[in-house]
Amino acid sequence: IHKVYRDWAERKYGGKVLLVQDNAQCHVSDSTRSYLEKENIEILDWCSESPDLNPVEMVWALLKQWLQTNNNKGTTLQELEDKIREWWSTKMNKALCRNLILRMQSQMKKVVEAQGAPVYD
Repeated sequence: IHKVYRDWAERKYGGKVLLVQDNAQCHVSDSTRSYLEKENIEILDWCSESPDLNPVEMVWALLKQWLQTNNNKGTTLQELEDKIREWWSTKMNKALCRNLILRMQSQMKKVVEAQGAPVYD
């Protein structure tokens, strides 16, 4: 978060750093909350049982899938960071964002049809 996201978010949003995360145990632990508070990173809460309605989860899934393909993970932390930056700069584009938004509309319809229950596909 500190080395990549924070610098980007500060530039992009004029100094404000906002992080969206669900209520997964690793996100709400005392150490995580303490770190985020110390770093002045604001959290937008998200329901822990709704990964199907979280476009960020879709982005992470696509990134992870790409990293696992063709040995894109690298062998060192620096290589992994470089690969993540490569994916972000070459794959995360307007067309992908549009597709994720359209998928979100479809997912919302499915959740309504399931009367609020999670849907996975």
